[in-house]
Amino acid sequence: MTNLEKAIAERDEFLKVNPDLQEYQNTIDTILDKTPECQRIEVLSIMITGKLIELHDKLREISAIIQNE
Repeated sequence: MTNLEKAIAERDEFLKVNPDLQEYQNTIDTILDKTPECQRIEVLSIMITGKLIELHDKLREISAIIQNE
């Protein structure tokens, strides 16, 4: 089994345990299908950064709610 095959098997197993993330995986797959191989890491980095920003914003919201209680 190649490294790619192992990674895909691990991803598929992860999605079985976390089916709510399948839609996001589908989005990733759609975007990467349109991306040249030489730019895929950059695209993934941008997507990860976007999600981190979303998480940071949610954390700030939660923090503000907690501080106001």
